[in-house]
Amino acid sequence: MMRHFTMMLGILLFGFTIAFAILNEASNPELATTFWETILTAIFGAFEPDTYYKHERAGVMVAFFYVMMFIVNILMLNVLITIVGES
Repeated sequence: MMRHFTMMLGILLFGFTIAFAILNEASNPELATTFWETILTAIFGAFEPDTYYKHERAGVMVAFFYVMMFIVNILMLNVLITIVGES
């Protein structure tokens, strides 16, 4: 079960990385850097609010940010607690 959780988390993080890379195509072209920033934001909570609120597409960036934070932190944490509770 833990393998499925890790795979699902990786797929979610990679999907949000692609979304943020498409939105930031002019400012940050490297996908590896965007992936690392997505991991820092989603899992560790290390982010700068100005990155999202002062972007040229601020509405879309903030919406993706809130969806990512909700899915990764709330839903995936509940899935992890359920998996650990069953064993």
